[in-house]
Amino acid sequence: MAATGAPELCTDHLVWCVESVEAGMDAFEALTGVRPCIGGQHLGFGTHNALVSLGEGVYCELLAQDPSQPVGTWLGIDCPKKPRLTTFCVQRSDGKGELGETVEAATKAGYDVGSVQDFSRQNTEGKTLRWRLASDHHRAGFASLPMAGLVPFAVDWSPNRAEGMRHPSEVAPGGCRLVELRASHPDPPALQKALDALNVRGVIVQTSEPGSEPRLEALLDTPKGRITLA
Repeated sequence: MAATGAPELCTDHLVWCVESVEAGMDAFEALTGVRPCIGGQHLGFGTHNALVSLGEGVYCELLAQDPSQPVGTWLGIDCPKKPRLTTFCVQRSDGKGELGETVEAATKAGYDVGSVQDFSRQNTEGKTLRWRLASDHHRAGFASLPMAGLVPFAVDWSPNRAEGMRHPSEVAPGGCRLVELRASHPDPPALQKALDALNVRGVIVQTSEPGSEPRLEALLDTPKGRITLA
């Protein structure tokens, strides 16, 4: 059951960690028939990305280590096997963006979201994208991601909208659509409790196979048919 008073959160984007941006773009295109576009650098975090739309308000971020920066650890980029869907991001479904109510409600429900901080990066046109993230617990490395990455971090895109910039899903290449997001974990009730504290909707929680590790899977409709991204 959702935390009382918590704004509903829905999937904003998936984080697919890849060996390199170019290799990730090739792999995604081979799977789906759609080639992502270059995004930009995350200065100070050691990564850069490529982007592809998964429908209205949703996209996939192909995240890779940036050779021009010190090695990064956030969002599970240091995972031992790539490509891999390491975690995902959510935003308010009402479009308001503000994360204060989410942080407060989740805290009351027993889940620490962490602080909300400002972020920015330049796109390929030299324009600056701005947003806020509640992602404290998604920065220390793959091994310490909340519930193995199955609990998301949250984004507020209102600073971007205030400057007339569009959501990444509106500018990235289209043709794919997120059908469902599945999270498999050996302790589904614990995972569901954390998701409910955040009032996350649209995630199918299931029990992972005996002996297997937690897993995030996205079912996508693509020009090449329905595929699973994991």
